[in-house]
Amino acid sequence: MLKVVIADDHAMMREGLRRIIDDSGNMTVMAE
Repeated sequence: MLKVVIADDHAMMREGLRRIIDDSGNMTVMAE
């Protein structure tokens, strides 16, 4: 499992990236 940290100043962009990453199945968001 790949762990990912999202760093972006736009909440909408972070939410979109989180959904894509969560849907991938082999990655998980550890922090924003």
